[in-house]
Amino acid sequence: MKVRRFVFVVVLSAVLVVADGCGKKDEEESNGKLFGVTFQTLNNPFFVDLNEGVKEVIEAHVDRLVTLDAQWNSLKQMNDISDLIMQNASAIFINPVNWKGIKGSLIKAKGKSILIM
Repeated sequence: MKVRRFVFVVVLSAVLVVADGCGKKDEEESNGKLFGVTFQTLNNPFFVDLNEGVKEVIEAHVDRLVTLDAQWNSLKQMNDISDLIMQNASAIFINPVNWKGIKGSLIKAKGKSILIM
């Protein structure tokens, strides 16, 4: 479990470096970047632990993380992703309930140059 978390934190750090050039600079300089993460469920201790690791890395860079729980509902997850897109998130980490159910949201995010992980 610790090895997975370490690998995820390393990948997340790389994403933060890549995302450094994305988004609106004026807003980000004062507020930091916005990152979103949506999980199938937060009733699983693995996802809770994973979220804590993501939060530590993002907050260490003085950025913000919005964590969303889809509660095993693909429609809710699609709406959550749409909300993150409207908030101009720099990147969205997705643990999909049903990848086909969020395909439209992924296309919208790509159109706005939002990184999807």
